Amino acid sequence: IKKNLNIPIKPLHIVSFQCTQDSKPFGIEKRWKQAKNLENDKTKSMLLLDELGLAERSSHSPLKILHHLLENPDISFVGLSNWPLDAAKMNRVVMHRIPNPTSKELKKIGKKMLGDYKNVQASKIMIFGLADVFLWLRDHLDSSAQFRWKENLLGTRDCYALFHYFLFKKQQGEFFEGIMRNLGGYKGKKYQKTLKFAIARARRIPKNEILFFMNKYTPMKCVELNLKDFNCRHCMLICKTPSSWQMLLDHNVLQYTNTVYLFESKFVADTTTMTNYDHLHKIINCMEMGKTV
Repeated sequence: IKKNLNIPIKPLHIVSFQCTQDSKPFGIEKRWKQAKNLENDKTKSMLLLDELGLAERSSHSPLKILHHLLENPDISFVGLSNWPLDAAKMNRVVMHRIPNPTSKELKKIGKKMLGDYKNVQASKIMIFGLADVFLWLRDHLDSSAQFRWKENLLGTRDCYALFHYFLFKKQQGEFFEGIMRNLGGYKGKKYQKTLKFAIARARRIPKNEILFFMNKYTPMKCVELNLKDFNCRHCMLICKTPSSWQMLLDHNVLQYTNTVYLFESKFVADTTTMTNYDHLHKIINCMEMGKTV
């Protein structure tokens, strides 16, 4: 049997749809039809739904439209989600699950990141040590019953940010600052104790010295360093009270000038999708102008 290896592969045209907790069925159906209309003899269309899990939490049940669309699909379809969906949807697609990277895989990623940057001070030994701290901390939290209420407290992206932090640092002595800014955000006593053991296990540093540096880099100090570092990740502060953000002003971490504050409103007129888009456009404008939000 002769195989024809000269079959041309059509270019793929991707039509994206960003799912949210406010998504509606007609929005997904509209994008599906748009993708279908773009397909022709020369181009293959594919609909990409991002953050499917958020849409599943929508009160409008937007994903039910997929029950009909995926029975006899006339275009290609890919959905991305951070957690499994219900069986009615999963049975209509081929599921590809990506597990957490192993120690070997994570160190290989760190080594590749190290090779992509030139003239950096970080070494392979340091990158592997950071990976050991993250892996031991993550695995210990996953296996401990006392942390199960904090599911997914640490993600692989935290480790990538930790690698990225040390690739841009000029001094080797900033190990504890990087650890506390990327892994030390949760201040629970048991979590901090587990973090201390993870550092001691990976770096063989006396515990009293570890405790000194952990107390040195307080949450307020880490937030201040984060805002002054242009190569850092975005900072999320989870506050216990609505007025906690004012502490950033009291400690001169933020200034009233060149800072924009956006507040959520529970009034019915302010809980619409248009309000969300309005806030989103304000954030985009602040990013273009270099302002802190």
